[in-house]
Amino acid sequence: MAKIVVFYKKTDQQEEFENYYFHVHLPLVKKIPQIQNLKISRVVWNNGTAPDIYLHGEIEFANMEALNQACESPEGKAMFEDAKMMRKFFDSPPITAFIDGVEIDS
Repeated sequence: MAKIVVFYKKTDQQEEFENYYFHVHLPLVKKIPQIQNLKISRVVWNNGTAPDIYLHGEIEFANMEALNQACESPEGKAMFEDAKMMRKFFDSPPITAFIDGVEIDS
């Protein structure tokens, strides 16, 4: 498994951001091929390390190859272009991480 994980900060334009995110951006995300699972969650508590984080998204793919193919698809490219548009709601961009989901033996 491989994931795209995004954390969104609180913004002074919260209502406008949420309207854009749920009605414009998320529909673009849902068009990306090869998505196995999509989760959007509100952060209701954290240990104080990132107090301004309030929204968390995960897009899961079968593996890194599927993730890379999805990102290179027209739908993936449209989603990344739209993500640039969302910067207008923030003083800095959201924190994004690409994570290879290879399990580690403990």
